[in-house]
Order: sequence, then C-alpha cells, then structure tokens
Amino acid sequence: MPASVVDRVIMLGEQTRESRELAFSPQDYASKVSPADAQLAEYYERNAAAFSVPESARVEFLVLSNDAVAGQIKVSAEEARAYYEQNQARFATAEQRRASHILVKIKAAASQAEPKAARSRAQSMLPRLRENAGEPHPVTWIGPRGDAAANDRANTAPRKDQA
Repeated sequence: MPASVVDRVIMLGEQTRESRELAFSPQDYASKVSPADAQLAEYYERNAAAFSVPESARVEFLVLSNDAVAGQIKVSAEEARAYYEQNQARFATAEQRRASHILVKIKAAASQAEPKAARSRAQSMLPRLRENAGEPHPVTWIGPRGDAAANDRANTAPRKDQA
C-alpha cells in the first residue's frame, strides 16, 4: 500500500468530530398545516426548478469498423488457402442440371414409324410427370417453359444414363 494512503488512513483515524441530531416527524406538523390548492400551485410555480430533474440518458455504443478490425488481423495467403482446403464443403454448391427433354429408348434398327410412336409416348408422359412432380422422380417441378427445374446430378444422372 502506498505511503500516502497509509498517512491518510492514520490522519482520519486520529480525527474526532462532534455532531448532533434533531429529528422532525412530518406527521407531527401535518395536522397544523392545511394549504389550499391555489397556495400549492403558486408554490410549485415559484419553485418549479426544485421539482424538475434534468434530462439525462445513459448511452452505451459500440463502433464496428472493418478498417479497425482489418488492421488488427493479418492472414497470409498460405493460411487462407489452408482454411479453404479444410472447409471446401462450405464454399461449394452441388452441381445442378436442367432437363427439358423426355428421353424414350428406341432400338437402333427401328423402323420409320417407331420414332413417331416414341414422340407420342413422350407427349403422353408429360401430363403424368406434371401430376407426379412431388414424388421422388427425376422431374421434381415443371417450369413455366414446360421444362424440369434444376436437379442435382445424383438425382438425374443415373436415370438419364439408363435412358
């Protein structure tokens, strides 16, 4: 403890003070006083400052600045690459494909009439595909142009490859 603090404590301990107490009870005087409303209003108007509290506000705020933070953080190119390598899944999006064809298998040695029949079959499939859009199917939604919405490769590739 500093010597100045010790000296101050000793000095305070050596002091003596005298005090007297006189207590006034408001109840003892309330019955003796009966002010009128006009007197109270007048007193309030003359002493309005004594009844007012200055406006105050406790404000706490935090200033966030990219420049201030950037000045404190140093990331090397190697650290950034290592972070990217460890978190590639966070920065990647699944491959998606948009299908706009209905593939119908036709034998290589097909007659002239078979492609026309296959086209008719494909056109008859389209309403069923639109009805079954919510079921597990490579076509999950028919877009405004009549094509399938984007699907990931895992959903479409095996069925497309089979066709």
